[in-house]
Amino acid sequence: MRILVSGAGVAGLSAAIDLGADGHDVTVVERADHLRVNGSPIDIRGDSISVADKMGVLVEIRERRIDMTERVQFVDRDGTVVAELPEDIGDSSDDIEIPREDLTKILHNHLGPSVQLRFRESVSAIDDGDRGVDVRFTSGAVDRYDLVVGADGMHSTVRRLTFGPEQRFLHHLGFYVALADLPDYSASGRTNPMYSFPGHLAGIAAYHDKALAVLIFRSPWIDYDYHDLAA
Repeated sequence: MRILVSGAGVAGLSAAIDLGADGHDVTVVERADHLRVNGSPIDIRGDSISVADKMGVLVEIRERRIDMTERVQFVDRDGTVVAELPEDIGDSSDDIEIPREDLTKILHNHLGPSVQLRFRESVSAIDDGDRGVDVRFTSGAVDRYDLVVGADGMHSTVRRLTFGPEQRFLHHLGFYVALADLPDYSASGRTNPMYSFPGHLAGIAAYHDKALAVLIFRSPWIDYDYHDLAA
């Protein structure tokens, strides 16, 4: 089968590995000009452990494992430690935390020869007919596939084109999370301080040679253009 996967994140790359291993001709399109490596670390647990093992990536995932929980300390507004996580939390072979960028690179390196990855390309129109799925891309190109997989995130274009407006499928949980790189951060004993006060949390999550600012706040739905980074 000729299969199109929209999105080269963790889900899209994983789907491409498995579909390619089954002998299908797979094309992955990604609207960015690079792999999606930014974001928070990812937990791999439960059934994902055995799936990663069958995919042949579990050994490499374990090699890049991190443990941020043992270094988390909750502080007050003056920086005084008021609480710490128990030492044994997160200490489980059935729960692996790995940087998103490491997991993405591992999956990318395991793409088979029948998988083609195209950057700066995305789906703009879909016509699901009896003879296949006709797809128009933002570049103007048109092609036909036997199957289209939408792995393009929470604001999925494939889902919107196929089923309708995303508001019908998203359930706002009442809070927002924002992350930012801290390239000049240098830990001084308290590696991952977290400051929480009603409705808000601000903290630092450091691992390997990387550090992220973590900002969380409660809020009703905010109507903004998520493509607008300034907004």
